[in-house]
Amino acid sequence: MTQTPKWNTTDIPDQTGRTAIVTGANSGLGIATVDALARAGAHVVLAVRDLKRGESAAATVRGARGTVEVRRLDLADLASVRAFAAAWQDPVDLLINNAGVMNIPESRTKDGFETQFGTNHLGHFALTNLLLPRLTDRVVTVSSGAHRLPGNHIHFDDLNLTGAYRPVTAYSQSKLANLLFTLELQRRLAAAGSPVRALAAHPGWAATNLQGADASALRRAVMRVGNRLVAQDNKAGALPTLYAATQDLPGASYLGPDGLGEMRGAPTLVGRTAAASDPESARRLWQASEELTGVTFPSPTGREGHGRRTVGGAVPAARTGTRTRSLLSISSATSSVSRPPACRSSAFRTLPTTPAGEGPHGAAAASTLLRSSWASGKNSPAASRASDAPSVCRNRPSPGRSRPQRTAGSSRGNGNSPSGGIGSAGATGATARQAIR
Repeated sequence: MTQTPKWNTTDIPDQTGRTAIVTGANSGLGIATVDALARAGAHVVLAVRDLKRGESAAATVRGARGTVEVRRLDLADLASVRAFAAAWQDPVDLLINNAGVMNIPESRTKDGFETQFGTNHLGHFALTNLLLPRLTDRVVTVSSGAHRLPGNHIHFDDLNLTGAYRPVTAYSQSKLANLLFTLELQRRLAAAGSPVRALAAHPGWAATNLQGADASALRRAVMRVGNRLVAQDNKAGALPTLYAATQDLPGASYLGPDGLGEMRGAPTLVGRTAAASDPESARRLWQASEELTGVTFPSPTGREGHGRRTVGGAVPAARTGTRTRSLLSISSATSSVSRPPACRSSAFRTLPTTPAGEGPHGAAAASTLLRSSWASGKNSPAASRASDAPSVCRNRPSPGRSRPQRTAGSSRGNGNSPSGGIGSAGATGATARQAIR
């Protein structure tokens, strides 16, 4: 019996003509992601805090068919995030929220947020929403198996963990926030009728310099040993992100390695905890994040080429032609949703398309589907395709070497993202501000 080769970077479809932004791209998983996409033909932007290090990293991408450029972005400074987004004038096919810090000593971002929550979640939350009017395909956010830490939850009463800071607790909270952000972002995109998809991935145990800043000398020592004996390299660690970025997968999918404990291996659909599958927590976190960053989900208006929406101080240009439509392509004239051709009837069934609690695809239905599909822990490639995929997309072809499906036709919705249930479940403006104290 012939064994099917496991997916790797040679299976990435041609990315010629596509533009990708990768945060935290000057080392580790980030530069491995940049290199693979550029070799597949994409134009890749390294969004980095240190331009000198970014230029050095970009210089290592040699012999690629695509091109690379470096732009400054400090996710721990919302002014920098806004400046990066405001300076962007072109369509973006792919945003990869890769940057992060892990288990660092207690500190604050420039805006006063606990650094791990502020960088890993709030910075990417603001960046994604500010760039959404220009996005045409998908957002991939890098989470971690650390979201499974026993008892891990979002500390809505004190997101800064004031007086109770523990590096591992803060990191695990930020990685849980990444998954809840992906969940709610996909719900909003689907409700708005957008073809843009939100997905998440985790690298397993990858040997990068991320572990070197750990606040604990003991953990640093353990990780050095683990990096030698257990970990895969950064190129292998980037595979789940690349798979999520280039394969035709349902929105809200979560990718990770298929090996023992999801530590290493080829990319596949993986499980998540019940806490990471809770749409109520996802909505509550979204509202708190809007209050804290001052950045909101852009309300789409008008058809392609009609109407312009100001987002974060920037007025995005309308899109024309046959490329996949962005959020600006949604019209209030009809409630139909454009979906990838391979799964037109159910590509977005993982999330509600009505306000919370209403209709057959409301919050309760979404929660049930997500828990049964992804929180079950059925992580083998066969289980992912035989068990998870049918509940999301019965007719979707098996992942492989096919080119990512991209919808060329007009995508239209009701013109507004639903807000029902958010106010009752989430913090008000005052309580959200009290949470960061």
